[in-house]
Amino acid sequence: MLNIEQQTVKARVLIVDDNTEIHEDFKSILIEQQSNQQANSELDDLLSDIFKTKKPKKSNLEITIDSAFQGEEALQKIIQSEAKNTPYNVVFMDVRMPPGWDGIESIRYIWERFPHIEMVICTAYSDYSWQKVQDELGPSHRLLILKKPFDAMEVKQLVLSLTLKLAYYNQI
Repeated sequence: MLNIEQQTVKARVLIVDDNTEIHEDFKSILIEQQSNQQANSELDDLLSDIFKTKKPKKSNLEITIDSAFQGEEALQKIIQSEAKNTPYNVVFMDVRMPPGWDGIESIRYIWERFPHIEMVICTAYSDYSWQKVQDELGPSHRLLILKKPFDAMEVKQLVLSLTLKLAYYNQI
């Protein structure tokens, strides 16, 4: 069995939403956490030495975030990232993005070319029933749903789990 959790893993995340505030929310959750963790590392080492306690486990995840505001733009960014051999690990896809493709349509177009990409549908609405999503996209272990307003812990865990999943399968 591979011990992927001990390696540093680079996560490339694409946020697709027509609302700029949502992009900022994701960045503050994922990037700010990374910065805080690095800043606290020296203090953790010192406190551990003084109080003879275990050092907190450091994250093995380095996150890069890109933004797209429509499905068509997301597809172009994915094409570019694949061409540069720097693919996205996770795409957080809004469902409602007028006037262009909606999120389900965007995922369908993306998966036609890049079926390996992990997708997380983000929505506050029930525009699509689970059955309709299945009818449109088919059953897939590469599709998850995150309800808005989302919880910071859920976002962090989704990025970590889906990125480690890809890293694990890429090593097999």
